[in-house]
Amino acid sequence: MQRREAIEKVLGLLGIAVSGSTLSVIVSSCENPQQGASSLEKYHSVSQIQAKAIAKAADIIIPRTSTPGALDTDTPNFIIMIVNECFSPVEKKRFYAGLSQMNKLFYTETGKYFLENDNEKSLELMLLLEKEAKNYNNTNEEKSEHFFIKKIKELTLLGYFTSEIGASKVLKYAPIPGVFRPCVKREPNEVSYY
Repeated sequence: MQRREAIEKVLGLLGIAVSGSTLSVIVSSCENPQQGASSLEKYHSVSQIQAKAIAKAADIIIPRTSTPGALDTDTPNFIIMIVNECFSPVEKKRFYAGLSQMNKLFYTETGKYFLENDNEKSLELMLLLEKEAKNYNNTNEEKSEHFFIKKIKELTLLGYFTSEIGASKVLKYAPIPGVFRPCVKREPNEVSYY
């Protein structure tokens, strides 16, 4: 069995939908290690401001409510690790350029940078960026902030639902679900199985 097949099967068993581009990034990073690269060439230095902005974006995407949020599962560090170790240099540059561009857009719109805005205003502007991003399908015309918003959302969901807390406290785990019943009624706020 090839690594690609194994990853696809594991994700299928977990019931996690991951975009093809995210899956290809993870798989290609396993197939093409950056041999001979110095640590400075291999890793993008993440400033504290960038790390805080990634953490805030993840917290806005999955906030703490009656269930744990993205910050409770250490999702921001997962995102930084995936970007630094799995993204190609071009994708990594686009990701961090998108974060920077998003920050500038927030300042233009509100007079405050992303970290200075409250979560409600930040959510509103992130939703606007996401709506704009749907007009692009990973094309060259796609703006870096659209690339960033798509990837931060994908990576937040991936990191959250593959964490122990996300899988055990948010999703309903059924190790032996019993007989197959294709049509089962669900309660209005019932959580999903994985």
